[in-house]
Amino acid sequence: MCRAPDRLVVPGRMTTIKGGTVKGSIRIVKYGGVVVLLGAQELAMAQTAQPLPSNSGSIVEEVVVNARRVSESLHDAPAAITVLSAETITNAGVQGLGDVVKLVPNLSFMPAWRQGVFNLAARGVPTIQGGEPSVAVLVDGVQAPGPDFINQDLLDIQSIEVLRGPQGALYGRGAINGALLIYTVDPTTTLEDRLVIRAGNGDTVNVTNTLRGPITDDLGFSLTTALRDTEGLIDDRGLGRPGDHSKQGAVRAKFVYTPSDATRIDWALSYVNGKDGASYLAAVPLDRIDDESNLPARNLDTTDDRELYSTSLKIEQDVGMGTLTGSRSEERRVGKECRSR
Repeated sequence: MCRAPDRLVVPGRMTTIKGGTVKGSIRIVKYGGVVVLLGAQELAMAQTAQPLPSNSGSIVEEVVVNARRVSESLHDAPAAITVLSAETITNAGVQGLGDVVKLVPNLSFMPAWRQGVFNLAARGVPTIQGGEPSVAVLVDGVQAPGPDFINQDLLDIQSIEVLRGPQGALYGRGAINGALLIYTVDPTTTLEDRLVIRAGNGDTVNVTNTLRGPITDDLGFSLTTALRDTEGLIDDRGLGRPGDHSKQGAVRAKFVYTPSDATRIDWALSYVNGKDGASYLAAVPLDRIDDESNLPARNLDTTDDRELYSTSLKIEQDVGMGTLTGSRSEERRVGKECRSR
């Protein structure tokens, strides 16, 4: 005599069980103390399992990724890929790369003496000082040209895909250890407006507003503005106040033109104006390198003042046997580093 089964549906993935492989969504059914795993799409196991009743539960929605420049199921992609959905990004409060790395294995981000200098490492391979990261960063399929244009607030994000391992064949010389692919939200067919206000420690306030909608039947737009103001969290004993203060404003506009089902044109523009604390470093003796009580003690408050301009154009054309994609971007940085406050 069997008890009524307790059913639990978990996301589909490829799982090996004692010489066999289960592909697709996996259902875990518990009969008393016995646990049986059944695949919803394909069951290839060394032993025979009993099928589940037809009303056993819903099938987990398939996750489609484009990390290898083709649309394919995450389950079938022969690569190490981590996907962050819009829901995950929102729930985790992701606002920059420092938040992304907390959700992705084998990826780390360490800020340095100013905003445009950092260490982005994947699988243990760090960024060389003065060089480019070993991970390529692309926004809507267009590669960011340098560190200043990577370390920005993430605005209006739809999803993030992290592809680990050498990807030079797909994304060029900057992807020797992986690629970080950021996708922004497309314009909608109806007018939408979304305002988000966040507050936190260090007198931190973040305000983001996104307006998106149609201009014509085949042309849509998305406009995001963001303001960030924080007094900082790292105390400077010499100045008597935090040294990692920051004030930043950003605007990003995106236009999508689809004259036909086979053609898509994306045009994006962005502007960032920021004034951030810089060079808040502390001299630490080697025998106290692990002592976290060491704090900066400067007699001059320095800042990194920067203005970033960027624009990109991407054209996709379906030619039947595949899709041809071309892109062009222009960027410019204006500002002075390490000015006295």
